[in-house]
Amino acid sequence: MRRPPPGSAKRIGRMLAALAADRAGLSAVEFAVVVPILLLLFLGMTDLVPAIMAQSQVDHANESTGDMAGEYSLMQTSDMVNVFSVAPDVIEPLSGANLYVRITNIYTDGNGHAAVYWSCGQGPLTPYTANSPVTTTPTNSPMSWFLNTSTPAAANTSYLMSEIQYSYTPVTGYVVTGPIVMRDTSYLLPRSSSYVGFPWDGVSTDAPPMPTATTTNVSVTLSNGATCNYAK
Repeated sequence: MRRPPPGSAKRIGRMLAALAADRAGLSAVEFAVVVPILLLLFLGMTDLVPAIMAQSQVDHANESTGDMAGEYSLMQTSDMVNVFSVAPDVIEPLSGANLYVRITNIYTDGNGHAAVYWSCGQGPLTPYTANSPVTTTPTNSPMSWFLNTSTPAAANTSYLMSEIQYSYTPVTGYVVTGPIVMRDTSYLLPRSSSYVGFPWDGVSTDAPPMPTATTTNVSVTLSNGATCNYAK
């Protein structure tokens, strides 16, 4: 067995020490490590910030839609078409191609019961069946949390439930993949009356019947393609 030449261990030690002290190329190594991380953060912010802004616009569009519906005491089918046109205008410059709205008038009888008076929806947000009981919100929370359905003060009272769904496509899609389905639900009281009568023929002095006096479900298709179910 051959022995290493004398002093070889010291020479190896000096070489390793010199290599450890050598800073040539260190910046290139640091650059190669840091740049991918910075690029990932940049792309992530490029997707995340517009998505947050889009969700804010969707929420605002939903509230504006319900707010406009609440201004009516009697609503014709043409009025409902105008209500549906609010959301696409509010979310601009985002495209309204994948935007869907559902508006529902829910009435309560003061005995802990809530039911659908009328409901209009489009796309995947199909309208609820008139006179069908309402026990939970779209997020599966008890309706009593929002509508006070069991108090005498809530007898013969109605509430507007506005829902929205929007399919958002991220700007780059490298970090936040899409599409992202954004949803929002809001609850409002009618401003001009205890309930919003729908559909009104625009001529008759008789308003649509009181919610609690109806038993039959009737459907109508609006000019914008949305479908409405109402109690008659």
